[in-house]
Amino acid sequence: MTKAPKRKSVGLVRGSEKRVQQTNSDASLLFAADKDSLSRDVRREDESVYDERGEVVIVTPRPGRNTKVNERLTYIPKHEKITGHDLLSAFFEQVVPDHMAGKLNVHIWQGICGPFVEQLRHSPLFPRFPFVRRFLQEFKSRQDGYDFGQRIFGFIHPEKQGFYEFAITSDDTSELWLSSDSNPKKSRLIAAVYSANGAALTTPYNLKKYPIQVSRKIEMNPSKKFYIEALHKQSKGRGHVQVFWKEPGSKKFRIIQGSHLSLFVDDRELHDEGIIEDIDFQQYAPVGIPSHAKRKLDHSIKKFLFRC
Repeated sequence: MTKAPKRKSVGLVRGSEKRVQQTNSDASLLFAADKDSLSRDVRREDESVYDERGEVVIVTPRPGRNTKVNERLTYIPKHEKITGHDLLSAFFEQVVPDHMAGKLNVHIWQGICGPFVEQLRHSPLFPRFPFVRRFLQEFKSRQDGYDFGQRIFGFIHPEKQGFYEFAITSDDTSELWLSSDSNPKKSRLIAAVYSANGAALTTPYNLKKYPIQVSRKIEMNPSKKFYIEALHKQSKGRGHVQVFWKEPGSKKFRIIQGSHLSLFVDDRELHDEGIIEDIDFQQYAPVGIPSHAKRKLDHSIKKFLFRC
């Protein structure tokens, strides 16, 4: 794992996962990367990203022993022998029922104070009991209101093999998580609208306000689908969240369209019946998803958690 420059940070170890936590009193966001948990289909550029004060650190694994630290990754196709089992697995990985294709799940919680994503995570109703369940046909949402949070999640289906970049905008704060395959428990934080100086926000389509809005390059294989999730928290006013990607060979970021998306679960029946059993929670909120793990709140945030 690449060593970050010496700054005020404390390494936390939980199992095989290493994290870096800021000691700044206003910082509550953890950026994690685990070399062992990243499959060979997801690799990232070896560089660290900091905010304006140099206090946000993303630590990523080195691309390889023979790769220089400052060398940018280029995609080189692997000519591996493909077996019948590989082809069959890839086929079933990409098969999506018609009623699941072209959409993302959206779960919304109302009455949660503050502009920070961590305040959504600390709600006793998150992630099992959303107030509203609905779908999106592209990876963007615009909603006016007060003190709400939302989880937008599903699968992304790349068409090309190569390196992708992702980006996010939102009002107020947000996080973008991506897995190395279809398993949400392997997801890692790749981008965020976040500031160590307090609440963060951007206008729509503004990808340059915070350095960590844009991810490193991530290698993706079209024979796979990948779990993707955005968490968004809005305090007051006009809220929005947008997720973009830059495909291999493209020079522009574009909002991810429904043609590359599919639902994680069709939970319309759960919502209509109004009765949810424990087995149902595992369908849309399985235990162990890294993006749902509660972290210690700074006192300046915690005192407003249940006070709107």
